[in-house]
Amino acid sequence: MPETITIAAALGGICLIPLIGEQGSNQRQNASGSLGALLLAISLWAPVTPTTADGHPSPYYIILFLASALLFALAYVYRRVDQQINRKQRVLAPLAINVVGTTLGACVQQFETVLIMSVAQAASLCWLMLAYRGASIAKRIKGYVLVALYALSTFLINLHLNGLVISEAMPALTEGMMLALLAGTYLNLLAQSAVIKSAQKPSQGQALEAAAMQVAYRGRRVLKDFRHDLRQPLSTLGILASVGRAIAKDPEVSARYQHIQTAQKALKTMLEEFFDQMEEAVQYPFDEQHAPLKPVKAHDVLAPLVEEYRLLAQSKDLQLRYVENDLSINTHLESLTKILRNGLDNAVKYTEHGGVVVGARRRGNRVLIQIVDTGPGVSTDPGHQRNKGWGHGSRIVQDLSDRILAMTRCVNRVIGGQVRGSIFEISLPGTQGQDRTDPQQPMLKDQHPLGAYVYSGSHALALQVEKHFPDSGFDLVNKSCMTLIRNELPGIPASVAPVLVAITENENQEHQAVRELNRARLVCKLEPFCIIVSAKEHLPQGKAIDFHSPIIRVHYLPGQIDGAMKVLSELFPARKSKELERGHERRPELDEPLAINAATE
Repeated sequence: MPETITIAAALGGICLIPLIGEQGSNQRQNASGSLGALLLAISLWAPVTPTTADGHPSPYYIILFLASALLFALAYVYRRVDQQINRKQRVLAPLAINVVGTTLGACVQQFETVLIMSVAQAASLCWLMLAYRGASIAKRIKGYVLVALYALSTFLINLHLNGLVISEAMPALTEGMMLALLAGTYLNLLAQSAVIKSAQKPSQGQALEAAAMQVAYRGRRVLKDFRHDLRQPLSTLGILASVGRAIAKDPEVSARYQHIQTAQKALKTMLEEFFDQMEEAVQYPFDEQHAPLKPVKAHDVLAPLVEEYRLLAQSKDLQLRYVENDLSINTHLESLTKILRNGLDNAVKYTEHGGVVVGARRRGNRVLIQIVDTGPGVSTDPGHQRNKGWGHGSRIVQDLSDRILAMTRCVNRVIGGQVRGSIFEISLPGTQGQDRTDPQQPMLKDQHPLGAYVYSGSHALALQVEKHFPDSGFDLVNKSCMTLIRNELPGIPASVAPVLVAITENENQEHQAVRELNRARLVCKLEPFCIIVSAKEHLPQGKAIDFHSPIIRVHYLPGQIDGAMKVLSELFPARKSKELERGHERRPELDEPLAINAATE
């Protein structure tokens, strides 16, 4: 008997922590079910008889059975399924059936009555489960198995204690069924507690992600300052080159100043492209396989590059011709510029006599850009192409081409059986005559849309957040009051990468936000990124942001919420719309190259 009391006390203690503290989703319900199973076991093992000495039903037995049935039934009331708590669940009727069935089964000492009431009790529990249409098959099976174990245990205990079935196997069967029920309910409770504790610990991936965001944030700040400081000397260099060219009397000196000015413009363009790419690198999350495409005039890309290499071609006595066009293309400007600069650089570098022609032409729904030279041609040795570094065969050019849906190739010009130069070709998507719904048209999109779920500590704070929050940094934004996080967390689709932002104005709200965000993390399909924006009288160590925690903390001075929103805008910069999702295209046949001037042969 003392051992039984000790075991029952230990099992009861296991239930009290989640029942009172609510460690996580559905843990109160799980603890309630375990406690109900424990009370049913006590009715079997404790010296409580179904009847009193005068033959009347024992009130202690009935109360024990009734408390057990109610606690077990409450395990199926208002459970969270995925991200939602089903508040529309009808509970009064099934609970009433459960109470009546339990009471009659404990009072009426007849086999048929006990059987009917046990079936009614099981039916009422199954009725409670019908409201959870979003539950997985595994969760449904688990729920129905526990219902069956409880109903059978109740049925067998009533039969055994009332002596309605006399058999040597009856005590062992009853205790076996009771132990199975206890094992099922407590294993479910402990397993869920283990899952919650592991979810509340920052995973290695989350820690690495926070560290990467910290590096990106600090890098953006450094780059922004560096970009601002670098513009002044670059502008000064351009002015000096322009003045030198204007006052130079020697044509050769003037040409050198012009070369310096052209190089300064090219350097400025390259640096601006570099800084833009660095800023785009912190888009979160981002599919690095593709780049956002947008309509660009081919002339706006080709003309500056031709002028950039014209002086180099003239220094080698080469003719550099450019055939103008009015074609438009869908491309990523920076990536295409790198590919074209590579082609022009190789064409001018390896050509000793003749010249280079650059132009574009339309081929169906695509635009073909060609760089034709009269150099020695392309070696057929794969090792030679690899050793050229930035040659067409390099991995860099191929990767850039894949990112912008371009097809590139470099082939020899063979005339009369002899190699008379090479042709570098880039086939790009055009913009005219294209239907956005055409299945041939590829589409680019993020791996996961980025969704911000913003919770404010008060309605007054919510109005300020509505005014200053950087909506452009996310694909979708949902804003509400912080009190709604716990029970009314919006259904977050499985494909959305969630960023949970809690904005507070005092310590009480901050502590509440920590608790609510930890609970909210348990119901997200993808691991959420959690941020707390809190008001401080003095910024800790002068820092506006703190990464040294699983939850990133952004601080602001009271009344200066706009400063915190600027920090968020640097963490999540404006997202550019991604054009088209990548599709399957047939490689078009590339036509003959542009005609090159016979004088350059």
